[in-house]
Amino acid sequence: MKGSFLYATIIAGIAAMLVLSVLPAMAAPSGSISNLFPPGNNGKSNGVGMIDGNDGKKYVFQTPHDNHNLVLEKGQAVTFEPGPGRTATNVAPVDCPHTDPACGSG
Repeated sequence: MKGSFLYATIIAGIAAMLVLSVLPAMAAPSGSISNLFPPGNNGKSNGVGMIDGNDGKKYVFQTPHDNHNLVLEKGQAVTFEPGPGRTATNVAPVDCPHTDPACGSG
């Protein structure tokens, strides 16, 4: 009985370490808004935004669809989900995720 308890404890410890080591890798990619088109677009107009990803890649997204109608500005830090090619979806300011109703979406 003592052996099975020790075995279960070791397995649980290993499982916890594996989960904790994977969590940081699952964080949403981030970057900063490098441009918004057309000029004057703040993320609420039909247009295009560009992100310089912290992974060194550049991404493009459609406003206001891919940023959930949130206000954005050039240079702003954002998180996003990479899509096919170099597209991005669920673009949101780092300090105001699209799931937060106080961010002014809608």
